[in-house]
Amino acid sequence: MGAGLGGRLASVQRSSTFTVEALASVLDPKWIAEALEATKTASKRVRALPATLVMWLVVAMSLHRGQSIQNVLFQLAKGLGMKVRWKGGKAPKSPSVTKARDRLGFESVRHLFRTLAGKLQERHAEAHLWKGLPTYALDGTCFLAPDTKENDAWFGRPKSWRGKSAFPQLRAVVLLGAWSHIALAVVFGPYSTGELTLAGYLLPQIDAGALLLMDRGYYSFAWMASLLAKNAHFLIRAKTGKTAMRPKKRTRLGPRDWLADLDVPHSAWTKDKTLPRTVRVRVVTYQKRGFQPAELVTTLLDPVAYPADELVLLYHGRWEAELGYDELKTHLLHETVAFRSKKPARVLQEAYGLLIAYNVVRALMARAAEAAGVEPRRLSFVDCLERIRHALVRMASATARRLPSLYEELLAELAATVLRARRPDRVYPRAVKIKMSNFPLKANQVGRGRVPRKRSA
Repeated sequence: MGAGLGGRLASVQRSSTFTVEALASVLDPKWIAEALEATKTASKRVRALPATLVMWLVVAMSLHRGQSIQNVLFQLAKGLGMKVRWKGGKAPKSPSVTKARDRLGFESVRHLFRTLAGKLQERHAEAHLWKGLPTYALDGTCFLAPDTKENDAWFGRPKSWRGKSAFPQLRAVVLLGAWSHIALAVVFGPYSTGELTLAGYLLPQIDAGALLLMDRGYYSFAWMASLLAKNAHFLIRAKTGKTAMRPKKRTRLGPRDWLADLDVPHSAWTKDKTLPRTVRVRVVTYQKRGFQPAELVTTLLDPVAYPADELVLLYHGRWEAELGYDELKTHLLHETVAFRSKKPARVLQEAYGLLIAYNVVRALMARAAEAAGVEPRRLSFVDCLERIRHALVRMASATARRLPSLYEELLAELAATVLRARRPDRVYPRAVKIKMSNFPLKANQVGRGRVPRKRSA
């Protein structure tokens, strides 16, 4: 480990900066200060809950989902002597924490996420390459927010056969490193905003020469044309059905491998006359055991540089995005309802904090994997997350001299979680484990648990 890293870890505990020592090598405290200054949310006077500490709290809340915010705050500050500024050494109560989070806002957390994502993209650029092309998985998901009037008005919720769904939902589209699982860009929006619309906001962050792996939900002529306009490549599964676009096969490149043309649909041309009339693509047909035949559409036209069999294997790497969402929603959050906040701005604050926490974990895993000589996805996220959580406790009470060696021990522990090689022949059909309950629908979660007594006339 270089002197710079050791010095940074050691200076964390000596300085007045409130931080989490085990994560300081990834999330530089300077970036937090820059985010606060850029968004004008830095504390101007001495507070019991300064903005720097609240920023770390927003991140730590996701790492310690099972604990109360007060306990996370107390554990966060305990190793740094922060509690001496609190009356009686007790962490501030919920109203004070809520006011501090409102002062921080979500823009500063978003700024920090973007800074961290950019640094990690540079640091782990080699881990994202496939045949020299930076390769990413683009996909969307939804997070459940607490059932409040404010969240419902801003985020909305899907309809169901029983009326409306139980909770408001926040839609997200995330650009993930295909093998590092690092979240490199994200856009959030209400549930009513479609994935393709949200994906359009990510276009400025997609570099020329990048390769995007996408499911058939992104099989849209306008979207694919917008990627081509940026000189970006895509590998996408074609939609089926009577109304789906049909590539016109022109030149045979090999067995089930064709050069083809995609003509702009009339509906798309009516909306946007700047679209090209035709796009040249390559179509690869394949069939995976247990599934119907499928077609892949790509702009990688050279059959020698990009063999069809390798494209099929690469496309199934798109499932890494699904695994990334599983890590976020199942292992970091644990709960059915993803966030704790009852106001939309605080929900967005939590959402960006969640992705920062996830990226810090993934970056530590990438460093450990690099030292172990394996791909980051070969390490167990569940085991690594638990070992990082334990390291937070150990390092919070360690001396400055002890911190660098504890960091090296942590990387060694993460590198020891290598999983067995994946079985490419396994099949995971989409299915539900539990059917919808027949119990009546609860109107709202607020004020639950008390049955009003009937008053006598």
